[in-house]
Amino acid sequence: MRPHEVLLHLTKPKKAHETHTTQAIQRYLLTCDYVGYSQIRRKTKMNGINLAGELNGAIRKLREEDLIVTGDISDTHHTFDELYEHRCFLFAVICNLFPRKAWKSLHHSDGTMYEGMFIVGIDTPEGTYSYHYEMEQWSLFTVPEWDRAPEWDGHKPKDIDRLFSLLKQED
Repeated sequence: MRPHEVLLHLTKPKKAHETHTTQAIQRYLLTCDYVGYSQIRRKTKMNGINLAGELNGAIRKLREEDLIVTGDISDTHHTFDELYEHRCFLFAVICNLFPRKAWKSLHHSDGTMYEGMFIVGIDTPEGTYSYHYEMEQWSLFTVPEWDRAPEWDGHKPKDIDRLFSLLKQED
């Protein structure tokens, strides 16, 4: 089965009311022959179809109805769960290499926290970078524990390159 055929199969409505997102995805997939990801991206842009948005909507709906587990979704190489675990391990290595710049906390600066989670971060010359992780991963981070995390400085995923600034100075 070719990739677009798999997507067609996965997006078949399971109930009568599942039509809008499913039909939009199927309409698109039926009109294109699978010739590679870049070709699909080109066709979606030319046809004004936001395939990523449609797929994300379909995934959200399937997740809400307990028909899929998001962490099991794969790019054929890794599942989301594997990628998040790899990110956790890599961030733990970075934080553990710079323990005087890193910290972990059970609380945000305002005292709140997501259930079953903690926050861990590292202060770089260009600003803080942090992630939330599940409590099972606490022991991976052998860094000082703070009562509260510093106030969030607004960093976003695009600011990941802040981590490179750690290499420009001596610990």
